[in-house]
Amino acid sequence: MLTGYRLLADSFHAFAMLYLLFNIWRTKSCFGVSGKTQILYFAVFATRYADPVTFPGTYTVYNVLMKILFVSATLITVMVMHGIYRKTYDRENDTFYNELLVLPCFVTALFVNYRMEPFEVMWAFSIFLEAVAILPQMDLICKTFHVEPWFKCYLLLLGSYRALYVIHWIDRYGQNGLYDPLALISGGIQTVLFVLLALRIATLKHRNVRIVTVSTIC
Repeated sequence: MLTGYRLLADSFHAFAMLYLLFNIWRTKSCFGVSGKTQILYFAVFATRYADPVTFPGTYTVYNVLMKILFVSATLITVMVMHGIYRKTYDRENDTFYNELLVLPCFVTALFVNYRMEPFEVMWAFSIFLEAVAILPQMDLICKTFHVEPWFKCYLLLLGSYRALYVIHWIDRYGQNGLYDPLALISGGIQTVLFVLLALRIATLKHRNVRIVTVSTIC
């Protein structure tokens, strides 16, 4: 169901992706951006939107366009970071092991889903993976103690998207008594991680020394 909150949330999300790509092109650098997180986001959307006609009720022009945008924007971001601007990519610090997130999310999706069907499992996997996809970015920030001003705006857009979806869930439950337990729990985890990331970034303004060797997440 497309509500005003969901429409606004999707708009923030789409703008965040395009804003990220624009600034990488503008600065000709992807320094400070976690390629590991962008790969995870691509995996999220590639599995979630693998078949746009699985649920005929949601097969609208709006949904199709947004699905194409999310998949293509994340794919282009990954290709740009590992292609055109690969020399500016901070591989030395972006060392989080994505396998530590992908494998548990996949195993969980095999057992925690609404129906044991391929596309249902992929949907559950994408929901679980999106909740923790920001962790490599958090790890990178904690290692470098540096965030570009424009990248803070990007993270703010992502955080706003998540906050608006929380309001959307509350409104949906209040209006119709409907809720999605998997999306609600995963979204809650994602929201907490974004809050922790925001608090971490807020402390960086007090540091003038850039440190590049920290082994743990915050």
